[in-house]
Amino acid sequence: MAYVRSEHQRESEPGNPPQEAPNPIWGAITCPDWGIVTLPIWGVGNAGSALSANAEALESTDANRQRTAAEMEIEKLVRRETRCPKGKITNVQKAHVHKVIKNRAAEALERAAKVWGWLARAMKQRKVSLKLSTEWTNEWIGNQEHRVNELRADSVWEPDPPRSKVRETLANREEAMGMIRTWMKLNEEPARLGWQVLRAEKKEALRTSKANYFRRIGGPEAMYTAIALLTLTGEVVMETDRGMGGVREAGTTWIQYAIKWAAASDWVPSDQIRNLTTEIERAQAEMRNGRNPREGKGKTKIMDVGEGWGSIGIAVAQIPGCSTIGVDRVGFLDQGDLHGQITSRVNLDLCTVGTTNVLRRAAKLASRQLETFTMIWMSPECRILTSANSMNVAKGCTNGRRLDDPRNKMGEKELTGRKEEYHQCLMAIENQMEALDQETNTTRFAMENPATSDLWKLEAVTKRMEKNEDWKLVDVDQCAYGRKCKKPTKILTNMTEWVPRGITGNGRCIPLLCGGTMNNEKGPHQYRHEQQMITSDPARKPREGKVTGERGRREYSVRASKNLVQAELVIELVKEAIRMEGKQADQERKENQAKRKLENKIREGGNSSETGTSKRKRTGTRKVPKETATERNK
Repeated sequence: MAYVRSEHQRESEPGNPPQEAPNPIWGAITCPDWGIVTLPIWGVGNAGSALSANAEALESTDANRQRTAAEMEIEKLVRRETRCPKGKITNVQKAHVHKVIKNRAAEALERAAKVWGWLARAMKQRKVSLKLSTEWTNEWIGNQEHRVNELRADSVWEPDPPRSKVRETLANREEAMGMIRTWMKLNEEPARLGWQVLRAEKKEALRTSKANYFRRIGGPEAMYTAIALLTLTGEVVMETDRGMGGVREAGTTWIQYAIKWAAASDWVPSDQIRNLTTEIERAQAEMRNGRNPREGKGKTKIMDVGEGWGSIGIAVAQIPGCSTIGVDRVGFLDQGDLHGQITSRVNLDLCTVGTTNVLRRAAKLASRQLETFTMIWMSPECRILTSANSMNVAKGCTNGRRLDDPRNKMGEKELTGRKEEYHQCLMAIENQMEALDQETNTTRFAMENPATSDLWKLEAVTKRMEKNEDWKLVDVDQCAYGRKCKKPTKILTNMTEWVPRGITGNGRCIPLLCGGTMNNEKGPHQYRHEQQMITSDPARKPREGKVTGERGRREYSVRASKNLVQAELVIELVKEAIRMEGKQADQERKENQAKRKLENKIREGGNSSETGTSKRKRTGTRKVPKETATERNK
């Protein structure tokens, strides 16, 4: 491997004038062997021991011969396991590599590192092809892992201790950065502006899930340092700064502290701390200023339980100072061309039972108190509960209670899976209703589902509605809020002062006024809406958003268009929650003021209610006769 020069080393070499401005992505290069973004070797901790940029690896002839002989033996073992005696070694699986590592005929010291290193070099030289045991199209190890394995093997085979330390240090750094890249790819929304955003709630999930690995190489400091270096390469940016935990010096930014730790751990040269800190802070500021989160920006938080297609967050984002924290299962949904693949900030299986209710658990995962949320929005799975499932029984694609219909032609395996899905849906609704019952005096909420949904007939819902007299069930039509199709909807809420309005004034469909009929002419067809939820006419199917791109893809996919809640309805409910929160805060403030006034009056003016005798006893004075007092005054 050729060593890459740092800017400091390049400028210090004879005949190389200093550059006037640093590279916008300082030191980041694309590895020609593996095609991944990487950072150069900067030395072992100080300029005096830094390695020359164009130096070749100082391996002795004996070390070369020893490595070549050992790797030939490893290759023989792999050929024996894969039954490929000649030519290219094909269909190598992870189990084959593990058997070679356990084989005593392989190199004894650092056996695993040497075997994995051989595989990386063999892949680079195209001597080996890989396959999964279950799939023929995907490889079970990527280029990032190959690069790390190659560096660790080079470190083990390197006879010179300083160079061995450099390679081991670089391997730790690359492995930490690669682990975060992989986790972000699997758990965070894809890059829309060229980089991925690590949201605050996902950051806590990353820290928890990879705690054991980062504890081995330095703890949380290693994780935040790897994130800072990924910010340097323009790949990842954190939504919020790191907290002030640990032993951070006063007045030191988290980036500066991370780079100091990196220098102490030999990840970066100590003489470049200031340059790296400045460059990373600049890159972070540019990426943060360029992002526009779909859930909105602001301190007023709405918890969106069952986020699904994310329509609630998009609507709330239109309210200044408001944003949502979505809660749902792990998974991605294709919302459309506007936002692409989306996933919730908080991953929580709503059908599980814990020591606390599901709302408290979601708030804890979001690192917030439940009382700090202005409102809770709930959207149970309408796909499973909709009455439209009765139309799909004979087609074998029904859901919910219609699964037991004798006309259902679904296969046994699929039927079992959908029954389990229905059971989990019912459990999730039971957990949500139990949480609302417990927290009804703590926060405001709204639960939405189609008007004919089976949700409103479930015992978990009806018995809580009978128990809580301050809950109300309101019927609205989403066309009254501007939607092209009628979509009758019911809203269960504890905001008793909310009265539906919309563009029709009462939240219900009025021909020629609602969004679906406002373009009609008065007459026999004035009730016909432009779009319909279930129709065989392609022109009347729900379509939301503008047409974008060369392929005519819309901002919202067809499924996202069907399942979204009209933004104006969401905004009306959220604004009502904000108004009620402000009213409650004013009332509490007035009560506190009255309480303090009463306490002050009792403390100060309470003495005026005492009799003269009790006051003299309390103050230790005695009554002076009037005549004596008069003479004394004279």
